[in-house]
Amino acid sequence: MLSELKIPSTGVHQECSDPNQFGDITYVISGDNYTLKADEWMYPPYYKDVQIQHNITLNQKNKTVTETKKQMMCHSTVMQINMFRNQFMVGNHFMRKFYTVFDRDQNRVGLAESRSNEIFFETMAQKDKKK
Repeated sequence: MLSELKIPSTGVHQECSDPNQFGDITYVISGDNYTLKADEWMYPPYYKDVQIQHNITLNQKNKTVTETKKQMMCHSTVMQINMFRNQFMVGNHFMRKFYTVFDRDQNRVGLAESRSNEIFFETMAQKDKKK
């Protein structure tokens, strides 16, 4: 299912040119939209050394030249799992953005956008700048 949507699954590290290329994910729950931006559901990108080989012919001699370049890699927090019909599970990235209240007495769940989400992502961005 995730592969059909071109969404990388957790555990899969995929080459990417821009982490935002995967777009936003919107969950529709009881008719209300809950959207996670790409930087909220993707781990921060990292760079990996990639070896590229070039075959060159010079003065009728074949030579292989190896070049190393940095390739941006993206890694998703989304995972596909098999659940029962009409059920789904959201993880900590969703619950970090949307404050969640479980009301067991009334058998319901309440959701509201959390203010602390902005603080979390500002802190993460500052940590990334220091690296």
